[in-house]
Amino acid sequence: MFNGTSEVGLYQVLSQLSVAPAQISVSMLLQFLAPILYARAGAATQEDRVNKVRHLTNKIALLGLGATVLLSIFAWLFTEPIFALFTTEKYRSFSYLMPWLLLGGGLLGVAQIFCTQLFSELRGKEVMQVGVISALFGAGVNVLLAYSFGVTGVVIAFLLYAILNCTWLLLLSNKHKKI
Repeated sequence: MFNGTSEVGLYQVLSQLSVAPAQISVSMLLQFLAPILYARAGAATQEDRVNKVRHLTNKIALLGLGATVLLSIFAWLFTEPIFALFTTEKYRSFSYLMPWLLLGGGLLGVAQIFCTQLFSELRGKEVMQVGVISALFGAGVNVLLAYSFGVTGVVIAFLLYAILNCTWLLLLSNKHKKI
């Protein structure tokens, strides 16, 4: 169970060193890519244009997933020096969780890439359904695991939520809708 504000602070440091950089990177990438994907998809009425966007999105997502795995391994190998550089001693007790948060943040970034593709196909309603249901799952598992395992539980819950969200959007984005 969370033992007060000190554990919340520990989680915040973990998040700022892992999830935040992943999300900022993906946001910058999507600021550049979204207009290109939307232009290529057009009005989403021509199947060949939509299929080309799907193919491109899958390549970008695969690169994002590869980068996420590599950065998570890097974070696992260099957790101690990273925390020594950016934090004080009192925040290092949960540093071993950083690679897992980075993995979750990267998976959510890949999920955002799939969201952009689905929006370019005018499938926003489907994205919203995934978002609402996976967020409810995430909130429920977060409360349960935070109560049971404290900071470690919150990280596990975040990772489970990210896996569900990314997998669901991957499946949805590759489900071909009749045009």
